[in-house]
Amino acid sequence: MPEISQDLWDRAESILDAMGVELVDIEIIGSRKNRLLRVTIDHPDGVNLNLCGEASAILGSLFEEDEPIRGHYVLEVSSPGVERPLRSKRHWERSIGEQAKVKLAEGEGVVHGRIDSVDGESIVLVKEDGERVEVPFAKVVSGRTIFEWDGN
Repeated sequence: MPEISQDLWDRAESILDAMGVELVDIEIIGSRKNRLLRVTIDHPDGVNLNLCGEASAILGSLFEEDEPIRGHYVLEVSSPGVERPLRSKRHWERSIGEQAKVKLAEGEGVVHGRIDSVDGESIVLVKEDGERVEVPFAKVVSGRTIFEWDGN
């Protein structure tokens, strides 16, 4: 599956920042005949349909100029939901205290735990048994928060 260039990511992020909106993720999903360009955004006051529409119109113009995907695709702009992807250091810092699932580089598995701290090089997670695990950013393949259902 094609990936978004860093230059295109940076330009989309700059446009959204000017709107007071955070770029959370850009994904290309689907087959050649049915492709979806999903842009996930966040805002301190929440994400609503109007904000998604505004971001979609502006990003649509950017993507017409610098095509992230050749041919036909559908652009979708949405909120991250309760289980949010963690792509940047800023995402990890904002999620300190939350539960997370971290997929590590090939062969190193998955770590679940509460995000305890974040520095320039690593994330510290506290597992359910109290063990502290330091995970270097270089080993993180993907991460996301995990919604904790209290059942009450």
